[in-house]
Amino acid sequence: MLTDKIIQIDSSKRRVLLGAVIVFASVILYRCILSPYGTQLMAAQRYKSTLDEAIHKTKSLKTILTAKKEKAQKLSEEFSQRELELFTPIETQQFFGSIQDIARRVGCAVQSVSSVGDGKTGQNDEQDVSGINGKKAVISIVGSFGNIEKFMKELQSYQHKIWIESFRVDTGNAGKLKCQLTLTLYCIERTETSL
Repeated sequence: MLTDKIIQIDSSKRRVLLGAVIVFASVILYRCILSPYGTQLMAAQRYKSTLDEAIHKTKSLKTILTAKKEKAQKLSEEFSQRELELFTPIETQQFFGSIQDIARRVGCAVQSVSSVGDGKTGQNDEQDVSGINGKKAVISIVGSFGNIEKFMKELQSYQHKIWIESFRVDTGNAGKLKCQLTLTLYCIERTETSL
């Protein structure tokens, strides 16, 4: 019956009906078969772009981490070198005990060695945290210009760093000069192991 009715329809209407059936079937095929795969394809593309972005961020972070590790290594090496410039409490005592010997060796005479304080100021709370304290001392020596110059060179070539805060020279008796130095020795109170 249905076929008889379709046969009785003239050819132009039949073509329109056949075209409508083909369009309807195409829409159904697209929605049922191709559309889910298209959604999956779009999801896969988003996943790939997200994954590429995550990989790029990971590489960037790895580069940054490598640079930070190198910087930390350099700082650790510099800390080790700078730590050698600092005195320990025992070395500070040994240095002040050897001032007479250094002066005698270069031809000077020590008149006085006096401590000025521990070198801390009220605003330097960071020094307390770091464990590094300045030890100041005023040293008065008598000698010729050449001998005082040798004494200064001895201080500058000492195994640990000695800061000369002030330097004053006055004329003394019998062609001798009187020199007053204010020295600062930085002393590390506690030693930490480097990372």
